[in-house]
Amino acid sequence: MKKLVRVLGKVLPVMFAVTLLLSCSSSQPELEQWQNRKVPMTRVAFTDGEYRLLTPYDGKSRAIMFWASWCSSSKAEIERFEALAKKHQGISDVEFIAVSIDEQKDWSRVDGVIQSLSLWSIRHGFSGNGPADEAYLAYGFREVPVLLYISPRGDILQIGDSVSDLEIPLS
Repeated sequence: MKKLVRVLGKVLPVMFAVTLLLSCSSSQPELEQWQNRKVPMTRVAFTDGEYRLLTPYDGKSRAIMFWASWCSSSKAEIERFEALAKKHQGISDVEFIAVSIDEQKDWSRVDGVIQSLSLWSIRHGFSGNGPADEAYLAYGFREVPVLLYISPRGDILQIGDSVSDLEIPLS
């Protein structure tokens, strides 16, 4: 029994790490099934202390990015997402929201990424549940990053795993 516990103690962390790495990808063909569907009812805690639904958002369109601080693809895309948000600042009614799927205990690492990359044009939120993140799983996604462009009525107009997949109008 002790031998089994020792083996599992070595194997399980490796399996968990592999699962995390596989969930950080740049190719997600199943994303297309979400095009033209309604946004699922999901709640997110924002860094300003507000806890709100990611459904129709005050009559504004939304660009939402699900990401993780431990995913190198996510870090590269969130920098591009920030650049897109800056481009739209003051000239469009699009709200840019980045939802971290990191665990709540890792929020200081997420905040470190936000600070080090100067991600000030994006509103930041999280559910704090790691890979079991309720907001992320409501969509049925298996990998990050995922980016969505959502109409004021809550329709998913565009979806992809790269900022280049989004064509957001400037007016």
